[in-house]
Amino acid sequence: MAEMDSAVRYFHENYNKPISIEEYAAEHHMSISWFIRNFKEYTNSTPAHYILSLRISNAQFIGAAPESVI
Repeated sequence: MAEMDSAVRYFHENYNKPISIEEYAAEHHMSISWFIRNFKEYTNSTPAHYILSLRISNAQFIGAAPESVI
């Protein structure tokens, strides 16, 4: 599904910025309920949980890097 591929790509490219799921859906001419339902079917995750998972994975990756300073 092209809309969901586009959303996944957008989330991967912008996870480190504030993302409004409502604004994303509106900008792509989708209702929020349709977007969330179809995104969940496509990824087995809600958009909010998907973005959170990306952020956590990146934080773990950065924290595991030997040159990282906390």
